[in-house]
Amino acid sequence: DNVILNNSFTDKGSRNQTYNAHLITKLDSLKRKLSFDVDYFNYSSKFDRNFVANNFTPDMTFVDINQSGRNISNQDIDNWSFKADMEHPLQAFNLSYGAKMSFTNSVSDVLYFNTITGTPELDSNQSNRFKYTENNQAVYVNADKKLNEKWNFQMGLRLENTQTNGFSETMNQETENNYLKLFPTFYASYKKNENNTFSLNYGKRINRPRFDLLNPFRIYISSNSYSEGNPFLRPSFSDNFELAHSYKEIFRTSVFVNAITNGYGVLFTSNPETNTQIVTRENYFKNLNYGIGESYSASFTDWWSSENSLYLLGAKTEFIKDINATPSNSLQIDFSTNNTFLLGKTTKLQIDFMYTTPFKSGLYKLGYASSFDIGFKQDLFNKTMQIAFLANDIFNTSYLKDFTSVINGVKQVYEQQESNRFVRLSVVYNFGNKKINVQQRDFGNKEENKRTGGN
Repeated sequence: DNVILNNSFTDKGSRNQTYNAHLITKLDSLKRKLSFDVDYFNYSSKFDRNFVANNFTPDMTFVDINQSGRNISNQDIDNWSFKADMEHPLQAFNLSYGAKMSFTNSVSDVLYFNTITGTPELDSNQSNRFKYTENNQAVYVNADKKLNEKWNFQMGLRLENTQTNGFSETMNQETENNYLKLFPTFYASYKKNENNTFSLNYGKRINRPRFDLLNPFRIYISSNSYSEGNPFLRPSFSDNFELAHSYKEIFRTSVFVNAITNGYGVLFTSNPETNTQIVTRENYFKNLNYGIGESYSASFTDWWSSENSLYLLGAKTEFIKDINATPSNSLQIDFSTNNTFLLGKTTKLQIDFMYTTPFKSGLYKLGYASSFDIGFKQDLFNKTMQIAFLANDIFNTSYLKDFTSVINGVKQVYEQQESNRFVRLSVVYNFGNKKINVQQRDFGNKEENKRTGGN
């Protein structure tokens, strides 16, 4: 019937500060160690988008302005984390335990100006200030035991208590969520002989949504299409099982099952009666993922080594919320190969390729994805300097394509051509005492920092 083209200019940026204080104490000759971590990060981001959506006839004759506006969004996140860990070796087994507390505060301002008259006018109904706090307390214990040369066991238990509060000033809406959860882990390995090793692994995990997804802000695509966050979004949980066999550390075969409960994701909802589309996020499914994979690592010659993997994946999805849609799944094949070539004592060439077939997963059907990358590295001056070049996704084929769903009888096809194709040239120079060994460590609030979307 008509075509809507939205031309926009977006100015966005972010800033991240991270600090860590670490103290470790060796208590005695029994190798008991007590460590403390205090972590802090601040993440701030800005988003300023001017747009004009115009209506056209199918033959691209201009009709009128559909919508003209300006979205401004600012987000500021602070997190403090305190952690204590104890390594406590015993004669019977190795024991470790610890505790952690985390405090997160997030404030988001969203302003919407109507610019259709040429003069920006603040629309208070489309503007919002959202405050979110999340406090988490956790204790854990972990034990591992090597029975003999063949058997090795490891068990762990983590208890987490979480309190969240979200408040939208514009909507005068407060959302609270409190939960206490137990997360067990188990690992066992059996070395049958020098060539064959079997392992069994289980773990329960939590996947918390990014902070920006909890903000009920709106970003308009047109006057009848917009995207918004969901303050009622809750974490999802997964139970992960894997049975694996390794042969000479060359071949590795794994069979795995992943059960997701209270799963959340994007919904492209549409209402044919009002001709509106809302892109939102909901806890709407539970999923059973399964598959079998084969990995092959080898050095074909002194100058060529290769890492390869091939996976056959499947799933079963059930919707836990009435979204007027039917789940559908299909098998998927995922293949990757990473190859390193030594062109000399100081020169390396890297050639990588990945491909995944089109597949159906729950609500969505997705198109294929692939990537072909080439890298080059040259060491100079007795390896004190490295020059590296990378050409990533040379054929520009890894972007999201043919993202298709059917809700309320309306078929929607989405494509996002945010290209992953780039070239990078880097020069690294190392100076100072090479004998100093600085241990790389993860910060205590690594997971919270990842949820800012800035890493």
